[in-house]
Amino acid sequence: MITVVVNKEQEKGTVEFNGTIYKVNCQKVNKESVKPGTYWINLKPLGTPKMWHTVNFNDYEGEEFEVEIDETAHRTVTPRVSRLVTLGNIKDFLSDEDKTVFDELKAKADAEAKRQADEAEANKPKKATGKKMTIEEKKAKLLAEMEALEKAAAEGKTYLEEAKPRKTKKQAIIENLDEDVAEVDVTDGLDTKSDDNGVFYDDNGVFYDDNGVKSDDNGVFYDDNGAF
Repeated sequence: MITVVVNKEQEKGTVEFNGTIYKVNCQKVNKESVKPGTYWINLKPLGTPKMWHTVNFNDYEGEEFEVEIDETAHRTVTPRVSRLVTLGNIKDFLSDEDKTVFDELKAKADAEAKRQADEAEANKPKKATGKKMTIEEKKAKLLAEMEALEKAAAEGKTYLEEAKPRKTKKQAIIENLDEDVAEVDVTDGLDTKSDDNGVFYDDNGVFYDDNGVKSDDNGVFYDDNGAF
């Protein structure tokens, strides 16, 4: 048995063991399932079989108290026996004869897995690769590109291929109309003259608009059968 003198304020203990005085730490237990004031006394520096001892500071009055501890008493951990069978431990549950059969089956499975993997790799679609150019072909291509650049520079171009201005939808429609509709002379067949402003009139002073429609001095348009 050993006697540990614990100081609550310092959270440390003093113990004499085999002629040597040790200072041991008291670690507070922060768990909801334990009572407040519970500490673990760390006995590891002593090298005893018992490494930790539980004590509750609230069970003792005063700033210091003594605790008697059996340093030889400790819990023995019993190894758990696994009931889970895996490829790593399956042979632990087999006889020597069954182990041989297992090894043969595993070798067959490994060989089949490799065969399937190799087959999948061989059937994988290959990426299309262009024809590899010879040095002479590469030189000819580069020379052609240089000639095109020199020609573009001589023409005053900033870029090899000048980008054409993008046309709006309205501009495209107008251009199509210009191509499809022929220019018509609305005064064709009329004995008309025009002034400096481009206004057409005949010898009688009758004015025509661009569509060949007559109008009087008041701007009233009419045809040969009467006014509009």
